[in-house]
Amino acid sequence: MQEIIKPSLIQAISVDRSARFFVYVTAAALPFSTVVVNFSLMGLLVCALLSQTFWARLADLIRTPVVLVSLIAFSSLIVGTMWADVPVADSWYWISKYKKFLFIPLAMPFFVERKNKEYLLWVLFWSLSFSVVFATIQHYAIVYALLEGIPGGGAARITLSVLHDFLFVVAILLARQVSNKQNAFLLYCVAAAAVVEVFLVLAGRTGQVIFVALLFAGAWLFLSDARYTVRTKLKFFSVGIVLMVLGASLVAQNPNSRLKNSVEKILQHKDEALKPGAEAVSVDIRLIFYKTTVSLIAERPLLGWGTGGHVPAIARVSQQGTTPDSQIAFTQPHNEYLLWAVQLGAMGLSVFIAWLAVAWMSTRHMTDELIKYALRGWWIIFALGCLMNSFLLDFSEGYLTMLLFGCLTPIAKQKISEN
Repeated sequence: MQEIIKPSLIQAISVDRSARFFVYVTAAALPFSTVVVNFSLMGLLVCALLSQTFWARLADLIRTPVVLVSLIAFSSLIVGTMWADVPVADSWYWISKYKKFLFIPLAMPFFVERKNKEYLLWVLFWSLSFSVVFATIQHYAIVYALLEGIPGGGAARITLSVLHDFLFVVAILLARQVSNKQNAFLLYCVAAAAVVEVFLVLAGRTGQVIFVALLFAGAWLFLSDARYTVRTKLKFFSVGIVLMVLGASLVAQNPNSRLKNSVEKILQHKDEALKPGAEAVSVDIRLIFYKTTVSLIAERPLLGWGTGGHVPAIARVSQQGTTPDSQIAFTQPHNEYLLWAVQLGAMGLSVFIAWLAVAWMSTRHMTDELIKYALRGWWIIFALGCLMNSFLLDFSEGYLTMLLFGCLTPIAKQKISEN
């Protein structure tokens, strides 16, 4: 009997370790390579399906709130094909973009132990730290030809600025965990480097706005913590105010600041400022996207246009436009909330908001500060970022969300304070 049990046990352990390995590879490759991420996620899928652990915990997985709502959200997109006035293949094209939901239950059974969750955060820390170095080198054109394929500008500016916001959160949380003061100091230095990267190197408005929101959220969480004295709270709150003032000064004094240009255009309240042109910035185009999308939502507020059905509807509105700005063609509004509302109406928007709410509530009873606040930190980044971009459609932001929600959220019946 022992000869039969031992090999099967060893095989099960090996498959579980392989699943975690593929998750770590995914986390390490997120800022750099979509190809590596795709292959590693395929590896995770195969390992999960072969794993005895996954099938043994399947019932508990389904009872885990964040998994249940994720499956409901994905299923609602499938149901939305029923009233979408597009070919089924077009609807499934949009459904495939949300397959990220399925990786939450696939990863969760292999990250029950606290040490594996912490190791994942360390992998993300090192990966994002290297991305700071590479993006800085590329920005200053040092050996640019060798690093031309590494993201650091253009469309990658938004992604990296958001990821580096999370690096700021993770670095501070890890610094609070280490016992060595020198190591803690180095981690705080990395957090400071991430801030400099967001405001001076990448200069992405999304990352800058989210960073300011993170400071306010951190201040609120800190001030509500009864373990610290009033004097300590005032000291740290003052440091936060200084950082915000410093950041605002850097943005205001930089004539090429994209955030400054965006704010000025919005405050002008002139139609000319919102028309795409030589001096237009992407916020101008987004406001046009939002206006068109809201008009479509008003036409079908309850169930929307169906999964993928919003694309021809947007094209129709754009073709009927009477001004150059209203004739701009696009396929998604760069706002995750509006995207769910235009596809699935109030039902879809409610499902998406419920998914976010359940993910936050899953952290309420966590006692491990590192895991709890890392998850909450990314939740804040993600929830705010979805107001400015469709993060579930985006590759790095979408998969990082699923990995963190799947790996850091406790599975049903698991002790939340488990070490």
